Amino acid sequence: MQQIGSARLRRTAYITGAASILIALIIFRRNLAAEMHISNGFGIWQLPDPPPASAQSWFDLIQSQPLLAFILLDGVDIINALLLLPFFIALFIANKDDDPNLSLIALVLFALGALTYIIANRAVPVSVLAGSYCAANTRLFQSEILILTDTLLSNPLRDAAMAAGLIFILAAGLLFSITIYKGKTFKRGIAWLGFIANGLYLLNYPLSVFLPHLNWLLPTLSAPFRLVWYAMLAAALLKKSRDISSRFLKVKA
Repeated sequence: MQQIGSARLRRTAYITGAASILIALIIFRRNLAAEMHISNGFGIWQLPDPPPASAQSWFDLIQSQPLLAFILLDGVDIINALLLLPFFIALFIANKDDDPNLSLIALVLFALGALTYIIANRAVPVSVLAGSYCAANTRLFQSEILILTDTLLSNPLRDAAMAAGLIFILAAGLLFSITIYKGKTFKRGIAWLGFIANGLYLLNYPLSVFLPHLNWLLPTLSAPFRLVWYAMLAAALLKKSRDISSRFLKVKA
């Protein structure tokens, strides 16, 4: 009976992990703001020209088009990071029997990276400050909020923190790829895709130091591999959930 309960939990984790990563890939994609700029608002929104840079321009956009402002402030990246959590938990559960130590390190790295990335994101604090600005009773208080927001928007430490968070997340993906390669839970082709997808993006950071004008190259090259890697892992997790269902039904019968 205890074994059946454990099987149910694993099956639920696999289904939840697969569903969350597919939602992240299809709807709440990271860098959706960049996609919006390239596609000129997907034909739905008219992007502000020039793009908002100051606190006042962001506050005006938040008041007039809050959803567009949230996307352009990379707020969707927060949702993406949260959706990755059940996916990485599912990977941990699937791979912990092959290499428990490496799987645990990968999961902790992801958690640290996601937390750092979310805290450093500007969307929530700028939106909160915009609300405080609208509710302010005096011009002096509004001026103080504008100064605080401009400082937040121009703070290079936030960019560095977001980069560090992403490095942790990519490193977690690389470690899980090593675990997959060493183990028998998933096919080795998935591991090789993980090496390319996460490794290429990680190489971008030392490349950017020496060739900053090419800092777009490796993330762009890694993107399709990352997409396929996530999709293949989602399919593999769903297959494992079906296998558990089959065994569970046999045991129950």
